[in-house]
Amino acid sequence: MNNTRQEIEISVRPVDTADIDFAWPIYRDFIKANVFSSSHDTEIANKWNEAAEKSSFSERWSADDCYIVEIDGDSAGWISTERSDKTLTVENIFLLEAWQNKGIATRIITEMMPAWEKEKILLNIPVLKNAALSDEIENALQNLGFKSRGEDAMTNIYGKDWR
Repeated sequence: MNNTRQEIEISVRPVDTADIDFAWPIYRDFIKANVFSSSHDTEIANKWNEAAEKSSFSERWSADDCYIVEIDGDSAGWISTERSDKTLTVENIFLLEAWQNKGIATRIITEMMPAWEKEKILLNIPVLKNAALSDEIENALQNLGFKSRGEDAMTNIYGKDWR
C-alpha cells in the first residue's frame, strides 16, 4: 500500500516556566472565540479583560499538571490535567490551529489509555459546549469507549472508568 502521508512523531513533556509564553496565546484565542464571543452571549463578550484573564491563567499554570505537546520536536499545543486519588481529569487539550482536527488529541488519549487502565482510574474529559470542534471531540471520545457522565453549565463530561 502506497502511503503518501508521512508519520508524525508526537510526544508530551512536562512544562517549564518559559512554556507559558507559548501556551497563553493558544488559550486566549480559544477562550475569546468560544466563551467570550458575542455569538454565544453578548453580555459575556463584553466582560473580556485581557489583564485579568492572563493573570488567572498564570496562577493556574503549573508544572505539576501541565504538559507541552510536541510534534516532530516542535511545540504544537498543551494539555492540563487534575488528579485526585483515583480520578484524572484532562481539563484542557489545546493545539495550534494547524494541528487541530487531525486526530492528534485522539492519538494522545489512545496512547495513554493503557497506562490509565493499568492505574485503575476514573478518567474524565470535559468538552466545552458549543465550541469549535465540540461535536467532533465528543464523537471521537465515544468511539474510544467514553460514556457521557453528565454536564455542568459549560461542559459535557465524558468518562471511562477502569476502577
